Amino acid sequence: MSPHAEAASADVPEGQEFPRVNGSHISRKGTDRKWCFGLVIYISLMVVAVAFSIWKGQPKRLTHSYNFKGQLCGVDDGVEGLDFLYFCGGKDWQAGYPTHLDYNSKTCVKECPSAANPVDVACLLPETHQFSVEGPMTDNNIEFLSTYKTEVVQSVAWQSSYPSEVYKGRVCVPVAASNGTGSEIRQQLIDGPLSNMDTLQNFVGSFGTLVHPRAWPVLVGAAVLAVILGVLYLLLMARIAGPLMFLSLVTTIIVVFGLGFYFFIGLFFDSTDEKGGYQSHNPLFRSVPGLHGKMNSVFFGLLLFFLGTCLVFTTMNLLSKIDESVGMISASLDCIFSSCCGLMMQPIIAAAIIIALVCVLIAGLALIHSVGYMDDTNITINGVGIRGLQRTFKWYWGWNLVNVFYLLGCWWLFEICISYYQYVITFAVCKWYFSKGHSEKKKSSSPGTPIQNSTKSTQVWVSGQGRQGFQTKLQNGQQVVVVPVGKKGPGGSAAPGLPTAVNFGAEEHEVKTMPASAVIAGSASAFTYHLGSLAKGAIYVSLTRIFRLLSMGIRGVVGKSDKRGSFDQEDSTIKGMAIQVTGLLAGLLDAIFAGYSKNAYCDIVLTSKDFAAASRDAVEFIVGVGGVVAFLHGTCTMYELVGLIGITGICSMVTFILLTSIDAFSNPLNENTFVADPWLMTLLSALICGIISYAFMSLINITTDGLLYTFAWARHEGIKNDKYVPASMKGLVAAEMDAEPEKQLHAHGDKLNPFHGQYTTAFTTAAGNMGTKAMGTMRGTMGTMKEHMPLLTTTNPDGMQGH
Repeated sequence: MSPHAEAASADVPEGQEFPRVNGSHISRKGTDRKWCFGLVIYISLMVVAVAFSIWKGQPKRLTHSYNFKGQLCGVDDGVEGLDFLYFCGGKDWQAGYPTHLDYNSKTCVKECPSAANPVDVACLLPETHQFSVEGPMTDNNIEFLSTYKTEVVQSVAWQSSYPSEVYKGRVCVPVAASNGTGSEIRQQLIDGPLSNMDTLQNFVGSFGTLVHPRAWPVLVGAAVLAVILGVLYLLLMARIAGPLMFLSLVTTIIVVFGLGFYFFIGLFFDSTDEKGGYQSHNPLFRSVPGLHGKMNSVFFGLLLFFLGTCLVFTTMNLLSKIDESVGMISASLDCIFSSCCGLMMQPIIAAAIIIALVCVLIAGLALIHSVGYMDDTNITINGVGIRGLQRTFKWYWGWNLVNVFYLLGCWWLFEICISYYQYVITFAVCKWYFSKGHSEKKKSSSPGTPIQNSTKSTQVWVSGQGRQGFQTKLQNGQQVVVVPVGKKGPGGSAAPGLPTAVNFGAEEHEVKTMPASAVIAGSASAFTYHLGSLAKGAIYVSLTRIFRLLSMGIRGVVGKSDKRGSFDQEDSTIKGMAIQVTGLLAGLLDAIFAGYSKNAYCDIVLTSKDFAAASRDAVEFIVGVGGVVAFLHGTCTMYELVGLIGITGICSMVTFILLTSIDAFSNPLNENTFVADPWLMTLLSALICGIISYAFMSLINITTDGLLYTFAWARHEGIKNDKYVPASMKGLVAAEMDAEPEKQLHAHGDKLNPFHGQYTTAFTTAAGNMGTKAMGTMRGTMGTMKEHMPLLTTTNPDGMQGH
């Protein structure tokens, strides 16, 4: 028992449950103030950049094209109403088509010229250089013996048009004749300059503005759909958690493999046939022209096949563990639904903030990206620019760094929003945990009724544990299943025997209510004291997220060895050794990166420490307490990920279908609403809906882990847990309610691999264990080695726990 835990006999005064350190209540203090100051400076510089861009920028540069004079087609004086960009042909022509196009000679036209409606267009001719040598001459009393003279000539001339059509809403490209004439220059244009068109320009141009909405109304609708699906998922989870989790896993696998097959078969279609049925519906073929689109489609299909295979193995390993988390999910849902305007509203509020933030940041990005000047020194002689008739847009010197600076700021603000959300939810969960419950009586549905003699054995899962139940019929004819529950939680056992009667009468149960000020207090605490920690944590957590996901993925795919009976026993088969090696890698990743997660914010809520100390203490604390806390902590992470993929996939698919099927978005003639790049907008929709779905999917995970962490922390700090533990959670932790961490709590496993007892222990002891086993084999003692760290505590016939 820790020294300060001896004070557990005294109740903690209300309102002083946290923050606490070493058994004593402390005042909340500001943390990571330097990071808070740095965040304020960074945001201020972003505002300055946007303000300068409002003065110097022209957002229409992102939605319209330039002609060779540097005029925006359809916008600037002299080219009003000329909305389309046309590439002039070169010098040589054949059968009404140029043999090549002059990519520097671009002009604005009212509509793309066709074979039936040819026009003459003003084209910039390539500059010519004329050289001459002049003899002796005198100028200003200076006698020149010989002079080499270079004359540059650049002209604009009328040129007959070739047949063309609209491409991506703003460019005219050649239309190939029936005999194939013109197809080569068309493909060269698409694979050349048009494939290198500024992606950010396409992105912002496709997003639209308030005047010309384009894709953003569809994105808002997709965000609303994500909110609806998230709410529906939580409501269903409260009623059918187990079947819903299983159905989510299976559905996700089917969808991922189906999409993988859909994209992979792009290998067998002609990438140059833009009007083909498959090509016109494949987003990668539509957004990335030519061979590049085919390559991207095949690669994306193979990537989905790989992801689907990983999900299959993960599902197989999780099937036997789905019910293990049902008990904690029940407790977390009690917390979530304990107030009509408490935690349930937070994902919706987060969604509204995220949508508003996306709109504001994209508007600022459009302004910043449009800042620059028109340069007319495009003719170069001996490295010196000479003014000519052609003008091109260029950024100011160093402005590309401003764009990068702003993009990094956007990413940082997104991550801070996620960190803020996790902190506020955790703070409210801690408030709910330490709130006092009150008793309520359930309504009586049926009087006590004797059981008839005929029974049928069946197995039922209760609080994550398999129980032997009895299907029988009451004397009133009602079919019921009777389950003697016995001891609940990991290591529990079913009570033998069958009751003689079942009473459906009134029953008292404890109800906790979320304090009305919990969420507001959490928000105030985040901004007043811990904004610096959230800013710092946002960077650390996001940069290490891929490694934590990799560790979770390894355990999910590999699972555990079927040949091992305990932690210490090694599996000498090839499969077993592969599992041990990959498990060792997962343990190493956890040892390094596991602390940089939402658990750090839970520690900040309870102890008011800086992020660095909180992240270090959090991972060590979870490892140290072991028992049910370590066993159940993180059990919902994989289901959170599956739900996130499912909702994001549905919303993204709806976005793409709407953008490619509705005439207002897919017809280039609708210049005010046409979306030139639906694939980029689909990716943006996936980003927005992914964050929104994360807000809903992570709600249960954050709540579950927060309850477990708070339970173990309260016991460590000497707080009486029996006064605060929710009724729905007591069945899981009853045996460890007041247990001393050093004596009773052992790490029995984690959420995906029960034989992996601890994050750091599994890695640091692995080499020693392997060496010991090898030496034991040499001495012939392998079969006599005793297990010193069992999977779960066991109960002997006398009721004493032992190993």
